[in-house]
Amino acid sequence: MEVIVAGSSYQQALQIAKQVLGRMEHTRGMYEGISISEIKLVNAEEDYIEDAFIQKLTFNIEIL
Repeated sequence: MEVIVAGSSYQQALQIAKQVLGRMEHTRGMYEGISISEIKLVNAEEDYIEDAFIQKLTFNIEIL
């Protein structure tokens, strides 16, 4: 799964990306009938597009 965060400043985009990472990584449980055994960050990229700082996070989701 890819999560793309955009912010008006580098700090803002990075702070939001860290919050997303904290909530997603190593999460386990049952979500809407799907049993998730783990979520891992597998890639992160940064970019600057049209006056927005971009953080692109790619997660691997393991399903039981």
